[in-house]
Amino acid sequence: MDLNIVFCEVFHDFFPNDDCKAWAYGVHEFPALRLRSASPGGSGPSDVSEDIRKSIESGPLRPHEDFDEGFHTTWDYKFTIHMGFDEEKNLKKMVEGQPNRAAVPLREHLKSNKYSLLQRIYSMVYIEIQDISGYAVLFANEGHGLQLFAKPLHADVVRYDLKGQSRRQTKKQSSATKKVLLNGDFTEKEQNKLPFRNWHCKELKKVFRKDVDWLKSHGMAEYSLYVEIAVGRAAGVRVGCGGMPGTPLCNDNEQAVRTSAGLPNCHILPHSRRVSGQRPISKVSVIDYFKDKLMDRDSMLEFVDEVCLIDQKEKLDNWQIYVVVLCFAALLVGGAAACWFYGAQFLRSSRPHELRSPDASVEMTMRNPGMQPPAQGWPGAMSPGYPAAYPGYPGQYPAYPGAGYPQM
Repeated sequence: MDLNIVFCEVFHDFFPNDDCKAWAYGVHEFPALRLRSASPGGSGPSDVSEDIRKSIESGPLRPHEDFDEGFHTTWDYKFTIHMGFDEEKNLKKMVEGQPNRAAVPLREHLKSNKYSLLQRIYSMVYIEIQDISGYAVLFANEGHGLQLFAKPLHADVVRYDLKGQSRRQTKKQSSATKKVLLNGDFTEKEQNKLPFRNWHCKELKKVFRKDVDWLKSHGMAEYSLYVEIAVGRAAGVRVGCGGMPGTPLCNDNEQAVRTSAGLPNCHILPHSRRVSGQRPISKVSVIDYFKDKLMDRDSMLEFVDEVCLIDQKEKLDNWQIYVVVLCFAALLVGGAAACWFYGAQFLRSSRPHELRSPDASVEMTMRNPGMQPPAQGWPGAMSPGYPAAYPGYPGQYPAYPGAGYPQM
Protein backbone atom coordinates (compact mmCIF):
# COMPACT_ATOMS: atom_id res chain seq x y z
CA MET A 1 0.00 0.00 0.00
CA ASP A 2 1.40 3.40 -0.95
CA LEU A 3 0.98 5.45 2.20
CA ASN A 4 1.90 8.62 0.34
CA ILE A 5 -1.15 8.22 -1.90
CA VAL A 6 -3.55 7.19 0.89
CA PHE A 7 -2.60 9.89 3.41
CA CYS A 8 -2.17 12.70 0.96
CA GLU A 9 -5.34 11.87 -0.93
CA VAL A 10 -7.28 12.33 2.29
CA PHE A 11 -5.32 15.50 3.06
CA HIS A 12 -6.04 16.96 -0.39
CA ASP A 13 -9.73 16.36 0.11
CA PHE A 14 -9.57 19.02 2.83
CA PHE A 15 -6.68 21.14 1.55
CA PRO A 16 -6.56 20.75 -2.25
CA ASN A 17 -4.03 23.54 -2.81
CA ASP A 18 -1.45 22.48 -0.22
CA ASP A 19 1.54 20.21 -0.78
CA CYS A 20 1.67 16.86 0.99
CA LYS A 21 4.27 14.11 1.12
CA ALA A 22 4.26 11.04 3.33
CA TRP A 23 6.08 7.74 3.30
CA ALA A 24 6.71 4.91 5.69
CA TYR A 25 10.08 3.83 6.99
CA GLY A 26 11.07 0.20 7.46
CA VAL A 27 8.60 -1.49 5.14
CA HIS A 28 10.36 -4.80 5.85
CA GLU A 29 11.35 -4.31 9.50
CA PHE A 30 8.15 -2.97 11.07
CA PRO A 31 5.79 -5.65 9.71
CA ALA A 32 7.83 -8.19 11.71
CA LEU A 33 7.20 -6.11 14.86
CA ARG A 34 3.47 -6.36 14.31
CA LEU A 35 3.45 -10.17 14.40
CA ARG A 36 2.45 -12.27 17.39
CA SER A 37 6.07 -13.36 17.94
CA ALA A 38 6.91 -9.77 18.92
CA SER A 39 3.74 -9.04 20.90
CA PRO A 40 3.66 -8.76 24.71
CA GLY A 41 3.65 -12.26 26.14
CA GLY A 42 3.55 -13.76 22.65
CA SER A 43 -0.24 -13.44 22.71
CA GLY A 44 -2.85 -11.59 20.70
CA PRO A 45 -3.64 -11.70 16.98
CA SER A 46 -1.22 -13.22 14.51
CA ASP A 47 -0.81 -9.75 12.98
CA VAL A 48 -1.91 -6.55 14.70
CA SER A 49 -2.05 -4.57 11.44
CA GLU A 50 -5.79 -5.07 11.05
CA ASP A 51 -6.40 -3.86 14.62
CA ILE A 52 -4.34 -0.76 13.89
CA ARG A 53 -6.40 -0.01 10.80
CA LYS A 54 -9.67 -0.36 12.70
CA SER A 55 -8.45 1.89 15.52
CA ILE A 56 -7.34 4.63 13.14
CA GLU A 57 -10.67 4.45 11.32
CA SER A 58 -12.66 4.50 14.59
CA GLY A 59 -12.42 8.27 14.90
CA PRO A 60 -10.10 11.29 15.20
CA LEU A 61 -7.00 11.23 17.36
CA ARG A 62 -7.28 12.31 21.00
CA PRO A 63 -4.64 14.38 22.82
CA HIS A 64 -2.80 12.12 25.25
CA GLU A 65 -3.75 13.08 28.79
CA ASP A 66 -0.54 11.76 30.36
CA PHE A 67 2.32 13.06 28.23
CA ASP A 68 3.57 16.24 26.62
CA GLU A 69 2.17 17.94 23.57
CA GLY A 70 2.69 15.86 20.46
CA PHE A 71 1.39 12.63 21.98
CA HIS A 72 -2.03 11.37 20.89
CA THR A 73 -4.09 8.24 21.24
CA THR A 74 -6.41 6.63 18.75
CA TRP A 75 -10.09 7.21 19.34
CA ASP A 76 -10.46 3.81 21.05
CA TYR A 77 -7.35 4.38 23.24
CA LYS A 78 -5.66 1.22 21.97
CA PHE A 79 -2.61 2.88 20.37
CA THR A 80 -0.38 5.88 21.04
CA ILE A 81 1.01 8.18 18.34
CA HIS A 82 3.96 10.49 18.89
CA MET A 83 3.93 13.38 16.43
CA GLY A 84 7.24 15.19 16.04
CA PHE A 85 9.36 12.21 17.05
CA ASP A 86 13.02 13.33 17.00
CA GLU A 87 14.96 10.17 17.85
CA GLU A 88 14.55 8.58 14.43
CA LYS A 89 18.26 7.80 14.01
CA ASN A 90 18.39 5.80 17.23
CA LEU A 91 15.14 4.04 16.42
CA LYS A 92 16.45 3.03 12.99
CA LYS A 93 19.55 1.51 14.60
CA MET A 94 17.42 -0.44 17.06
CA VAL A 95 15.01 -1.68 14.41
CA GLU A 96 17.71 -2.65 11.91
CA GLY A 97 20.34 -3.83 14.40
CA GLN A 98 24.02 -2.93 14.56
CA PRO A 99 26.19 -5.92 13.57
CA ASN A 100 29.38 -3.93 14.16
CA ARG A 101 28.64 -3.79 17.89
CA ALA A 102 26.77 -7.11 18.30
CA ALA A 103 23.46 -5.34 18.80
CA VAL A 104 20.60 -7.48 17.47
CA PRO A 105 17.47 -5.94 15.90
CA LEU A 106 14.45 -5.20 18.04
CA ARG A 107 12.39 -8.00 16.48
CA GLU A 108 14.98 -10.60 17.53
CA HIS A 109 15.13 -9.26 21.06
CA LEU A 110 11.35 -9.37 21.40
CA LYS A 111 11.15 -12.84 19.88
CA SER A 112 13.64 -14.26 22.41
CA ASN A 113 12.26 -12.20 25.30
CA LYS A 114 8.51 -12.22 24.76
CA TYR A 115 7.75 -10.65 28.16
CA SER A 116 10.04 -7.72 27.43
CA LEU A 117 8.99 -4.51 29.15
CA LEU A 118 9.84 -2.40 26.10
CA GLN A 119 6.85 -0.56 24.70
CA ARG A 120 6.00 -2.12 21.34
CA ILE A 121 6.60 -0.03 18.20
CA TYR A 122 4.55 -0.70 15.08
CA SER A 123 5.35 1.97 12.50
CA MET A 124 7.26 5.15 11.74
CA VAL A 125 6.08 7.56 9.05
CA TYR A 126 7.66 10.73 7.71
CA ILE A 127 5.17 13.50 6.91
CA GLU A 128 5.84 16.74 5.04
CA ILE A 129 3.00 19.24 4.75
CA GLN A 130 3.76 22.74 3.43
CA ASP A 131 6.64 23.95 5.59
CA ILE A 132 6.02 21.46 8.40
CA SER A 133 7.77 18.10 8.44
CA GLY A 134 8.55 15.42 10.96
CA TYR A 135 8.28 11.81 12.00
CA ALA A 136 5.26 10.15 13.56
CA VAL A 137 5.65 6.87 15.44
CA LEU A 138 2.87 4.44 16.30
CA PHE A 139 3.18 2.60 19.64
CA ALA A 140 1.15 0.04 21.50
CA ASN A 141 -0.76 1.33 24.52
CA GLU A 142 1.86 1.85 27.22
CA GLY A 143 -0.43 0.38 29.89
CA HIS A 144 -1.41 -2.70 27.82
CA GLY A 145 -5.02 -1.51 27.84
CA LEU A 146 -5.45 -1.66 31.62
CA GLN A 147 -7.66 1.45 31.71
CA LEU A 148 -10.06 -0.10 29.21
CA PHE A 149 -10.50 -3.11 31.48
CA ALA A 150 -10.77 -1.03 34.64
CA LYS A 151 -13.35 1.50 33.42
CA PRO A 152 -16.45 -0.78 33.30
CA LEU A 153 -15.53 -2.17 36.73
CA HIS A 154 -15.37 1.34 38.24
CA ALA A 155 -11.82 0.73 39.39
CA ASP A 156 -9.41 3.61 39.90
CA VAL A 157 -6.17 3.66 37.93
CA VAL A 158 -3.15 5.61 39.10
CA ARG A 159 -0.25 6.11 36.67
CA TYR A 160 3.43 6.80 37.32
CA ASP A 161 6.29 7.83 35.04
CA LEU A 162 9.31 6.75 37.11
CA LYS A 163 12.87 7.83 36.46
CA GLY A 164 16.15 6.33 37.63
CA GLN A 165 18.51 7.69 40.24
CA SER A 166 19.99 10.12 37.76
CA ARG A 167 16.83 12.22 38.04
CA ARG A 168 15.40 14.28 40.86
CA GLN A 169 13.59 11.64 42.89
CA THR A 170 11.42 14.01 44.92
CA LYS A 171 9.79 15.77 41.97
CA LYS A 172 5.97 15.67 41.96
CA GLN A 173 3.48 16.30 39.23
CA SER A 174 2.60 19.99 39.25
CA SER A 175 0.48 20.14 36.10
CA ALA A 176 -3.26 20.22 36.69
CA THR A 177 -3.96 18.73 33.27
CA LYS A 178 -1.67 15.68 33.41
CA LYS A 179 -2.77 12.61 35.28
CA VAL A 180 0.50 10.72 35.19
CA LEU A 181 2.43 11.10 38.45
CA LEU A 182 6.16 11.24 39.11
CA ASN A 183 8.72 9.78 41.54
CA GLY A 184 7.81 12.14 44.38
CA ASP A 185 4.16 11.14 44.13
CA PHE A 186 5.16 7.48 44.00
CA THR A 187 7.16 7.85 47.21
CA GLU A 188 4.26 9.56 48.96
CA LYS A 189 1.37 7.43 47.72
CA GLU A 190 3.04 4.03 47.41
CA GLN A 191 5.84 4.40 49.98
CA ASN A 192 8.29 4.00 47.07
CA LYS A 193 7.33 0.33 46.64
CA LEU A 194 5.64 -1.46 43.77
CA PRO A 195 2.63 -3.51 44.99
CA PHE A 196 4.23 -6.75 43.75
CA ARG A 197 4.61 -10.16 45.31
CA ASN A 198 8.11 -11.53 45.83
CA TRP A 199 7.92 -13.75 42.77
CA HIS A 200 6.56 -10.85 40.71
CA CYS A 201 9.68 -8.85 41.55
CA LYS A 202 11.95 -11.75 40.68
CA GLU A 203 10.35 -12.01 37.24
CA LEU A 204 10.44 -8.24 36.77
CA LYS A 205 14.15 -8.02 37.53
CA LYS A 206 15.01 -11.00 35.33
CA VAL A 207 13.17 -9.57 32.32
CA PHE A 208 14.24 -5.99 32.98
CA ARG A 209 17.92 -6.92 33.05
CA LYS A 210 17.61 -8.50 29.60
CA ASP A 211 16.03 -5.29 28.31
CA VAL A 212 18.74 -3.16 29.90
CA ASP A 213 21.49 -5.31 28.39
CA TRP A 214 19.89 -5.00 24.96
CA LEU A 215 19.50 -1.23 25.28
CA LYS A 216 23.11 -0.88 26.40
CA SER A 217 24.25 -2.91 23.39
CA HIS A 218 22.69 -0.16 21.24
CA GLY A 219 24.19 2.60 23.37
CA MET A 220 20.88 3.54 25.04
CA ALA A 221 20.68 4.04 28.77
CA GLU A 222 18.05 6.72 29.35
CA TYR A 223 14.47 5.54 29.71
CA SER A 224 11.44 5.57 32.00
CA LEU A 225 9.50 2.91 33.85
CA TYR A 226 5.79 3.43 33.25
CA VAL A 227 3.53 1.90 35.91
CA GLU A 228 -0.26 1.71 36.14
CA ILE A 229 -1.97 0.44 39.29
CA ALA A 230 -5.68 -0.36 39.32
CA VAL A 231 -7.55 -0.82 42.59
CA GLY A 232 -11.25 -1.46 43.09
CA ARG A 233 -13.24 1.16 44.95
CA ALA A 234 -15.02 -1.41 47.11
CA ALA A 235 -14.18 -4.73 48.72
CA GLY A 236 -14.27 -7.60 46.25
CA VAL A 237 -13.97 -5.38 43.16
CA ARG A 238 -10.91 -6.34 41.14
CA VAL A 239 -9.74 -6.08 37.56
CA GLY A 240 -7.53 -9.14 37.16
CA CYS A 241 -5.06 -9.95 34.39
CA GLY A 242 -7.44 -11.99 32.26
CA GLY A 243 -7.01 -11.17 28.58
CA MET A 244 -3.78 -9.26 29.23
CA PRO A 245 -0.12 -10.34 29.18
CA GLY A 246 1.14 -12.08 32.30
CA THR A 247 3.87 -11.38 34.81
CA PRO A 248 5.79 -9.11 34.88
CA LEU A 249 3.79 -7.07 32.33
CA CYS A 250 0.62 -7.60 34.35
CA ASN A 251 0.80 -8.48 38.05
CA ASP A 252 -2.17 -9.53 40.14
CA ASN A 253 -1.40 -8.96 43.82
CA GLU A 254 -3.89 -10.95 45.87
CA GLN A 255 -2.88 -9.38 49.19
CA ALA A 256 -5.17 -6.80 50.82
CA VAL A 257 -4.17 -3.22 49.96
CA ARG A 258 -5.11 0.35 50.72
CA THR A 259 -8.51 1.68 49.79
CA SER A 260 -8.62 4.04 46.85
CA ALA A 261 -10.26 7.41 47.29
CA GLY A 262 -11.90 7.78 43.90
CA LEU A 263 -10.56 11.32 43.48
CA PRO A 264 -10.74 12.97 40.03
CA ASN A 265 -7.01 12.48 39.51
CA CYS A 266 -7.17 8.86 40.68
CA HIS A 267 -4.77 9.36 43.60
CA ILE A 268 -4.67 6.75 46.34
CA LEU A 269 -5.11 8.05 49.86
CA PRO A 270 -1.84 7.88 51.81
CA HIS A 271 -3.54 7.08 55.12
CA SER A 272 -6.54 5.06 54.07
CA ARG A 273 -7.71 1.93 55.84
CA ARG A 274 -7.12 -1.59 54.58
CA VAL A 275 -9.98 -3.54 53.11
CA SER A 276 -9.91 -7.30 52.72
CA GLY A 277 -10.51 -8.52 49.19
CA GLN A 278 -9.10 -5.51 47.34
CA ARG A 279 -6.24 -6.46 45.08
CA PRO A 280 -4.06 -4.12 43.01
CA ILE A 281 -3.40 -4.92 39.36
CA SER A 282 -0.13 -3.44 38.11
CA LYS A 283 1.07 -2.93 34.56
CA VAL A 284 4.70 -2.10 33.83
CA SER A 285 6.46 -1.05 30.62
CA VAL A 286 9.63 0.74 29.58
CA ILE A 287 8.96 3.88 27.55
CA ASP A 288 11.00 6.68 26.01
CA TYR A 289 14.04 4.45 25.51
CA PHE A 290 15.49 6.09 22.39
CA LYS A 291 17.92 8.57 23.94
CA ASP A 292 21.59 7.68 23.60
CA LYS A 293 22.68 9.24 26.88
CA LEU A 294 25.01 6.78 28.58
CA MET A 295 25.14 6.51 32.36
CA ASP A 296 28.12 5.80 34.59
CA ARG A 297 26.10 3.11 36.36
CA ASP A 298 22.95 1.10 35.96
CA SER A 299 20.75 3.62 37.73
CA MET A 300 17.46 2.08 36.61
CA LEU A 301 18.53 -1.38 37.77
CA GLU A 302 19.36 0.09 41.17
CA PHE A 303 16.05 1.90 41.20
CA VAL A 304 14.11 -1.31 40.44
CA ASP A 305 16.01 -3.12 43.21
CA GLU A 306 14.88 -0.38 45.57
CA VAL A 307 11.19 -0.28 44.66
CA CYS A 308 10.62 -4.00 44.05
CA LEU A 309 11.69 -6.23 46.96
CA ILE A 310 11.99 -10.01 46.84
CA ASP A 311 12.21 -10.68 50.60
CA GLN A 312 8.87 -9.28 51.78
CA LYS A 313 6.89 -11.11 54.43
CA GLU A 314 3.80 -12.52 52.77
CA LYS A 315 0.71 -14.35 53.88
CA LEU A 316 -0.75 -17.28 52.04
CA ASP A 317 -3.47 -16.39 49.58
CA ASN A 318 -6.91 -17.94 50.01
CA TRP A 319 -6.39 -20.38 47.16
CA GLN A 320 -3.07 -21.47 48.66
CA ILE A 321 -4.73 -22.13 52.02
CA TYR A 322 -7.43 -24.16 50.29
CA VAL A 323 -4.81 -26.23 48.49
CA VAL A 324 -2.95 -26.96 51.73
CA VAL A 325 -6.16 -27.96 53.53
CA LEU A 326 -7.29 -30.17 50.64
CA CYS A 327 -3.90 -31.89 50.42
CA PHE A 328 -3.92 -32.56 54.18
CA ALA A 329 -7.48 -33.90 54.04
CA ALA A 330 -6.62 -36.11 51.04
CA LEU A 331 -3.61 -37.46 52.94
CA LEU A 332 -5.77 -38.36 55.94
CA VAL A 333 -8.46 -40.00 53.82
CA GLY A 334 -5.91 -41.89 51.78
CA GLY A 335 -4.11 -43.13 54.89
CA ALA A 336 -7.36 -44.27 56.48
CA ALA A 337 -8.38 -46.09 53.30
CA ALA A 338 -5.01 -47.82 53.07
CA CYS A 339 -5.25 -48.98 56.68
CA TRP A 340 -8.79 -50.23 56.10
CA PHE A 341 -8.10 -52.23 52.94
CA TYR A 342 -4.51 -53.33 53.53
CA GLY A 343 -4.25 -53.55 57.33
CA ALA A 344 -3.91 -56.80 59.25
CA GLN A 345 -7.01 -58.87 58.46
CA PHE A 346 -7.13 -60.49 61.89
CA LEU A 347 -8.09 -57.14 63.38
CA ARG A 348 -11.29 -57.13 61.31
CA SER A 349 -12.10 -60.87 61.08
CA SER A 350 -14.89 -62.44 63.15
CA ARG A 351 -13.52 -65.97 62.63
CA PRO A 352 -11.57 -67.71 65.40
CA HIS A 353 -7.81 -67.62 65.08
CA GLU A 354 -7.50 -71.35 64.44
CA LEU A 355 -9.99 -71.24 61.52
CA ARG A 356 -8.22 -68.54 59.58
CA SER A 357 -6.43 -69.48 56.40
CA PRO A 358 -2.69 -69.96 56.91
CA ASP A 359 -1.71 -67.22 54.47
CA ALA A 360 -3.89 -64.66 56.26
CA SER A 361 -3.14 -65.70 59.84
CA VAL A 362 -0.54 -64.19 62.09
CA GLU A 363 1.26 -66.28 64.67
CA MET A 364 0.79 -64.61 68.02
CA THR A 365 2.16 -67.28 70.43
CA MET A 366 5.46 -69.00 71.05
CA ARG A 367 5.77 -72.65 70.09
CA ASN A 368 5.56 -75.06 73.00
CA PRO A 369 7.74 -78.12 72.50
CA GLY A 370 5.86 -80.05 75.13
CA MET A 371 2.45 -79.68 73.56
CA GLN A 372 3.09 -79.28 69.82
CA PRO A 373 4.50 -82.33 67.96
CA PRO A 374 6.63 -82.06 64.84
CA ALA A 375 4.89 -81.35 61.59
CA GLN A 376 3.11 -84.37 60.16
CA GLY A 377 5.22 -86.35 57.69
CA TRP A 378 8.52 -84.85 58.78
CA PRO A 379 11.23 -86.78 60.53
CA GLY A 380 11.81 -85.65 64.01
CA ALA A 381 12.65 -81.96 63.83
CA MET A 382 14.31 -82.46 60.48
CA SER A 383 13.44 -80.35 57.44
CA PRO A 384 12.55 -82.23 54.23
CA GLY A 385 15.58 -82.96 52.07
CA TYR A 386 18.13 -82.35 54.80
CA PRO A 387 20.33 -85.10 56.28
CA ALA A 388 20.16 -85.94 59.95
CA ALA A 389 22.05 -82.88 60.95
CA TYR A 390 21.48 -79.18 61.00
CA PRO A 391 22.73 -77.38 57.88
CA GLY A 392 26.38 -76.53 58.07
CA TYR A 393 27.13 -78.99 60.87
CA PRO A 394 27.42 -82.48 59.25
CA GLY A 395 27.45 -85.28 61.82
CA GLN A 396 27.27 -82.85 64.72
CA TYR A 397 24.46 -81.58 66.88
CA PRO A 398 24.72 -78.28 68.65
CA ALA A 399 23.26 -77.57 72.01
CA TYR A 400 19.53 -77.41 72.42
CA PRO A 401 18.59 -74.64 69.92
CA GLY A 402 15.58 -73.35 71.75
CA ALA A 403 11.89 -73.77 72.24
CA GLY A 404 10.16 -75.60 69.45
CA TYR A 405 13.04 -77.85 68.50
CA PRO A 406 13.19 -81.35 70.07
CA GLN A 407 16.43 -82.70 71.43
CA MET A 408 18.32 -84.80 68.87
